[in-house]
Amino acid sequence: EKYVAVMMLLLPCVLLNELATLVFLVLVLVVFTPLSLGYALWPLSWKESGVGKAVLNACHNVQAYVSPLLLVLFLLVPGIPLPLWWRPSEGWLGGQPMRIRSPVHVSEVHWTFWVVQFVWLWMCLGAYQMLSRAPKTGSFKPSCGYSLGLLRVVGRLISGKSALWKRVIDPVVGAGVHWCYVHRRTCGCAGELLVGIWLPLFSFWPLIFLLFLAGSVSEDVALCTVAVSLTMFNLFHAVRIGRAFWK
Repeated sequence: EKYVAVMMLLLPCVLLNELATLVFLVLVLVVFTPLSLGYALWPLSWKESGVGKAVLNACHNVQAYVSPLLLVLFLLVPGIPLPLWWRPSEGWLGGQPMRIRSPVHVSEVHWTFWVVQFVWLWMCLGAYQMLSRAPKTGSFKPSCGYSLGLLRVVGRLISGKSALWKRVIDPVVGAGVHWCYVHRRTCGCAGELLVGIWLPLFSFWPLIFLLFLAGSVSEDVALCTVAVSLTMFNLFHAVRIGRAFWK
C-alpha cells in the first residue's frame, strides 16, 4: 500500500517528465533537424563522404548565424500561455490595414491560468534539460568553422588571396607590369611611362565605363557610388600588384 501511495504521489512528476519529453521531441524535429538537414537520418557512407562533410559544415555555419534567433525563441516559448490568455476575441491580427490588436482587459486572472503556466514552464525546463544532455552527434554544432564559410570567401576575394586573383587577374595585370619593368629603359623611359597607363587603366575602368553610359545614368547615384567604390578597390590592388611584379 505504501508503494502504491508513493507512486500516486510521484505520478504528476512522471506525467510532467513525459510531457517534457514530448516538447523535447517537437523541438528536435521542428527546430534542430531542419538546421542539420536531417543529419541523423543520413546513411553512413554519405556522412563520411567529402560532399556530406561539406554540407554539414555549411549547416554549422547557418546554425551559427541563427543561434541568436534560437536563443530568443527559447526565451519566448515558456511564455506561450500569456498571449493565449489575453487574446482578443477576434484574434491578434486584423483590421485595415493589418495591425496587431490590443490585448483584452482581464480584471482578475483565473487560477487555472497559473496552473497551466506553471505546468508549461516545467515542461519547457525539462525539455531544455534534455536538450543540454542529449547525445552529441555533431549535427548541431554552431560555428563559423570551415574558415568562416562564405565570409572567408568574400574576405579572400577582397584581400586578393582568392584563386580569381592568384590565377587570373594577378598573372594578367602582373605580366604587363613586369614587361614595363623589363623595358623601363627602352627609348629612355618607355616602360615607366607605359606602367603609368597600364595600372591606371586597370584601376579606373569602372569610371571609364560609367562615362560611356553618362547619358543614361548621370543621375543614378547608386551606380556612381558603386563605380567609385570599385575604382578605389582596384587602386588598392593596383598598388599591390605593381609592387609584387615590378621586378
